[in-house]
Amino acid sequence: MSKNYPETELYEPVKKFLTGLGYHVQGEVRGCDLTAVREDELVIVELKKSFSIELLYQAMDRQAITDQVYAAVPRPLKNESLAIKNMTRIIKKLDLGLITVAMDSPLKYVEVVVYPGESKRRKSPKRRQSLLSEIAGRNYGDNTGGSHKVKLLTAYKEKSIRAACVIEKQGSVTTKELVNDFGFDKGIQNLLYRNYNGWFERVDKGTYALSEEGRKAISEGKFGEVADYYRGLLL
Repeated sequence: MSKNYPETELYEPVKKFLTGLGYHVQGEVRGCDLTAVREDELVIVELKKSFSIELLYQAMDRQAITDQVYAAVPRPLKNESLAIKNMTRIIKKLDLGLITVAMDSPLKYVEVVVYPGESKRRKSPKRRQSLLSEIAGRNYGDNTGGSHKVKLLTAYKEKSIRAACVIEKQGSVTTKELVNDFGFDKGIQNLLYRNYNGWFERVDKGTYALSEEGRKAISEGKFGEVADYYRGLLL
């Protein structure tokens, strides 16, 4: 079948499938195309328009975080039965899972062809915790897995947008007010002080206003949509 569609087209069907199984799904989390959490279970899915060495390398790298790692690709056509057989053989050897998406069907249904095995890859508790912390820090929507060269919403960026919306409304605000009156954790002080995005201006000790760069960032595109969400909570 034609592959003239973006990689992101695979994301929604897989997300819908996993959401239906009770998972909380997020896209583009610390380099992973799709993550899904259900209680203590963590699933990672890497999306590609075709089966490739690059896909396998990415999926194998994620096995340092969890055994529940899947490669997701478009469903091979009927005359490509050998392809699915070969894919299955390799996937099983690597203890990975395989998901296919029927991109040639208007329903775009998802099938789990192979479930992951128990990987022998040494686990990194630090990477797993970092990933789970990022997922937990996101409240609004999600990125679309498989995205390239687009603004991605991280937990840090979401907190920055939320703070920017408060300052936009208040004119200026102290870090103490953000914690006591608006429910931020104490880490907000460090976020404003370091000001990596250049969105904030220090107008007095512990007091911040919004810079022109910050006003611009929360008024357009994806970040503008997130800002609208947080503006609504301030009404």
